[in-house]
Amino acid sequence: DYLKGVRSAKFEMERQSANPKRAKAYLAQLSFQEYNDAGFIMAGTPETVRERLRETLQDLRVGQLIATLHMGNLPEEVANRNTELFATEVMPYLRDLWDDQEDRWTPVASQPPIMQAQPAG
Repeated sequence: DYLKGVRSAKFEMERQSANPKRAKAYLAQLSFQEYNDAGFIMAGTPETVRERLRETLQDLRVGQLIATLHMGNLPEEVANRNTELFATEVMPYLRDLWDDQEDRWTPVASQPPIMQAQPAG
């Protein structure tokens, strides 16, 4: 257990030093643009978001994504627009990722509706 703690502490120190802005990010000392530029968030046009997201999903081999489209004091109408844009202009461009892999995570009852929502290709 002691060695696990040492490895965990070492990992965290290396992770923090890998991105010099990480400490400021943890303390909420970055501007919105700095968070975006440093890769802590993904924001921008639907085209920009889907390109960055696709690259990240492939690099990290992410198969399940939970997007946070509303944060803090974002007005409801802006959050609704974010959700609409993500659903119509981002998600359809990511649906082909991992088509060659079995979906072991989506509950069986949810699979038919999800497949019906697939864009015609």
